[in-house]
Amino acid sequence: MNLYDKITNIREIDRVKVIEEVIKEVKQEYQKLTTKRTCVIYSSLVYILLNQKHITTRIINTKDLNLNFEHQFCLVPDQNNKYYLIDLTYDQFNNTNFKELSQNGYIIINDLEFNKYLNIVTNGEAKDIYEVDQIFYQTNPYEKKLDK
Repeated sequence: MNLYDKITNIREIDRVKVIEEVIKEVKQEYQKLTTKRTCVIYSSLVYILLNQKHITTRIINTKDLNLNFEHQFCLVPDQNNKYYLIDLTYDQFNNTNFKELSQNGYIIINDLEFNKYLNIVTNGEAKDIYEVDQIFYQTNPYEKKLDK
């Protein structure tokens, strides 16, 4: 285990197992709720439950990235500058680019995949190059530090 992983996962928790348990719990809790326009509800519960299980998590709202189209999802850091992106409402975009995200509720992404995902969930508005690291560790989400 490298230093980055030790810092973000000090208890050496099996993140995948916990993420899958949380997703199952959230789906069970909201089984009668549609996934259309409910990303804030779903992602907020995912965020709360992951934090309760001591998983380093960041909730991201596209409005915080100075984008007009609002969508919310969670990021969990993994090794080698990759992240678990958790979005239980991705199906509402009717896009098949991330089949694993549709099936499992989460995927492991890098910067390129993250930009592709952002373009999908913002209807093509996210044209800048966003780096997942910068977004995850950004201290003031309303200050745009992502200039390229």
